[in-house]
Amino acid sequence: MINWAFVLTPLLVLPIALMFRFVGCASFSAADPPPPDKPPRYRDFIMAVPANPGTVKNPGVKPNAADVIGYWRLVDDAASTVAKDEKGFQNGAYVATPGGLTAVAATSTDAGSEGAPGAIVTGQPGLITTDPGAMCRFYNGGHVKIPYKNGLYTDDFTIEAWVEVQWGPMTTGFDHILFSAGGHYSRPFTGEPPQFSGFTIFADRNNRWQASIFPHLGPVFSAPPAVPLTGRTYFALTVEPDGANRKVTVYVDGKVAATGGIGTYSRPDGAPLVIAVGDKDSSPSNPVVPTNPMIARIQEVVLYSKALSLEEVENHFALNPKKV
Repeated sequence: MINWAFVLTPLLVLPIALMFRFVGCASFSAADPPPPDKPPRYRDFIMAVPANPGTVKNPGVKPNAADVIGYWRLVDDAASTVAKDEKGFQNGAYVATPGGLTAVAATSTDAGSEGAPGAIVTGQPGLITTDPGAMCRFYNGGHVKIPYKNGLYTDDFTIEAWVEVQWGPMTTGFDHILFSAGGHYSRPFTGEPPQFSGFTIFADRNNRWQASIFPHLGPVFSAPPAVPLTGRTYFALTVEPDGANRKVTVYVDGKVAATGGIGTYSRPDGAPLVIAVGDKDSSPSNPVVPTNPMIARIQEVVLYSKALSLEEVENHFALNPKKV
């Protein structure tokens, strides 16, 4: 005679066991979709790390780490003097300015330079919501210097960062330089006479994003966009071909904010990339002589070997949604 209780008991126990298995592991299953409002981890998305759950505005547009030249998160340990490159291409250095920067008043033709103590203040709250434990730095006259290495600059490029400026709307008359590279010098191995090469990206005396890209004379944008003076903001600038010329686009918070055109672009080969100040010495072989400090928290500086598309820029902005 068949003992039905003996046969049916395992069948009844199996669904219960399976139920506890899936309930206990649901939050850890790689197959589970992430919450729709949760973005991927910022650093891992930029570096195209697999298994990074989350959503972006344009999920069909995938990141490619091969497009990244250098990625300086600027969230290194407070005791570190090295600005680590996540790509491993070229580390930078955190550089304070002993004695500080003396204020230079604006004239009718030239913007002034705001005075600053020359410091880099560590332990500042980070700007990325998906990495709340990462502390960034406040640049108050100090800067980051990325030494030149072959391959640092390309004809087409994008440079981006998250920034929170620390001057008010009543502070005008000064240029505040976010990125500078180049100067007046003979580029290595070109045989050219000394000329201006490279770019400067800055907030102008009217607190608007502007760029100078050599050998183009004068500012690139005829209608530069305003710099958000409260809260963190996403900034990106791209340079790409436009027929025989080159198109320059600036994005603010994931949107096209201004476009301009230049005839040619002379890469700053041989010059370092400097973050948070300009350089009064136009020879890149000399130490940086800081001017026009940015005075801001700066994080997630990425340099790409191509012009990012609007969809890619939208994704990067969506990685770090602002609090409503």
